[in-house]
Amino acid sequence: MAESFRFRYDSAMMSVQEYAQEAKVSERSVRARLERGMLQGRKLGSRWVVDAIPAAHRSNAGRPISFEAFNALARYCDGQSSVLSAEERRRAKERASAIQMQGPASVERYRARRGLKVHHLQAPPAEIPAILEDPALSLTGISSDISQVYGSMVDAYVSSQDLENIIFLYNLLPASADSANVILRECDEPPHILPLHVAVDLLDLGDPRSSAEAERILQESVFKEAS
Repeated sequence: MAESFRFRYDSAMMSVQEYAQEAKVSERSVRARLERGMLQGRKLGSRWVVDAIPAAHRSNAGRPISFEAFNALARYCDGQSSVLSAEERRRAKERASAIQMQGPASVERYRARRGLKVHHLQAPPAEIPAILEDPALSLTGISSDISQVYGSMVDAYVSSQDLENIIFLYNLLPASADSANVILRECDEPPHILPLHVAVDLLDLGDPRSSAEAERILQESVFKEAS
């Protein structure tokens, strides 16, 4: 056992379960990223092990980006640099250049954003259509028209002011990331949803199909516009 622990420590390897617990993500999300090469790891027999530190699942460096700075980056990548201030444009250009050089996996760092709180909830299935039509929500990820992946769930931005009302109105209950059929992204004011929002938010679902769709959006919209 001591040798096994020393081997794991020296090579920074972790099981999928250990990595998921430390990174505060689902095991399904970790496996999907390993299978798509978006996370460093290897297979030992039939099991995956991860050899990247958990912090890399959320951010490649330092503090997470602010919600406002991410929105500026999304506008820049959508060809809307003229609406940004000179400083916003400079920083967005640097970030866009970095993700173009590093590839789709580099946007993983933007899943966590300061000023954004993600709530995983469970709704009665019959309520899903009504929630999707609620004007207080800005649909993203799997719920956005930009995405070509579909499912009976809701992924949306909502203002802090409207959050409690939405939860009460649709009888939403707290759920794990794996069992949730509603994801509400709480912020001061929902953004105008752009391709970068949709691509990054799709990564939260953690399945290969959503990860592939995120990569398609990045390649066809984000990288193309930012170049």
